[in-house]
Amino acid sequence: MGTKKLTIVKPDVEEKLIEMIEGMSSGANRFPTEEALSNILGVSRSTVRGALLNLNKKGYVTSRQGSGNYGHPSSLKMKERIDLCGDFLKLINTGDDNVHFESIRNKYIDADEFVKKNYPYDCERVYAMDWVYYSDDKPCILSRNRIPAQLVKKDPDLKNLSDKDLLATWLVQCCDREFAYFATHMNARADVEACKLFGVPEDSLLLNWWQIAYDIYDEPVALCDIYFHPENTDISLVVRV
Repeated sequence: MGTKKLTIVKPDVEEKLIEMIEGMSSGANRFPTEEALSNILGVSRSTVRGALLNLNKKGYVTSRQGSGNYGHPSSLKMKERIDLCGDFLKLINTGDDNVHFESIRNKYIDADEFVKKNYPYDCERVYAMDWVYYSDDKPCILSRNRIPAQLVKKDPDLKNLSDKDLLATWLVQCCDREFAYFATHMNARADVEACKLFGVPEDSLLLNWWQIAYDIYDEPVALCDIYFHPENTDISLVVRV
């Protein structure tokens, strides 16, 4: 998944504002004025405003015209925020965890019924890439990625496949397609293969996040079917209204 575009500001300004949020509590979470913050941090008001805007986009700050800026220490404490991080290795690394990635399937296969039902165009054959993400040797995430075979112009170099080969990079290198965004759906599904991998009963309902990847021309280029371990992950997100 993608992340929101942020304004470019000095990282230490955001860090100092985050430190201020960490010291806040419910009901005592209003920032000083932007002019006061400018003096406190020794930067311009525009720099302060840009940093607050970035933190607002991350869900750490709410700005109200005529009232001011408010920090949210509760959202700052949230881990595994999938709305901020689409890199699953970083997502499940909440501290000193030993995280790694394993490729368990890389080959052409027939499209299954789920792909045929949900991919926007007719799709009979796909290139399948299945990745498992581990934290401290515990399986956390199964990511099934399906690219229509007719879009693949060059097979991937499997000998050099690594966790750095995110889908967006793969689409450029092997399909000559430039990724733009995911159209994402969330539900709960029982999946035998995922349940076996996770070591849970085969009829267990798992948090499922499936998405269609689109390129810059708004053409669908891949379907990703993702499952999260019910105990080894604690996926969260902040929703703004």
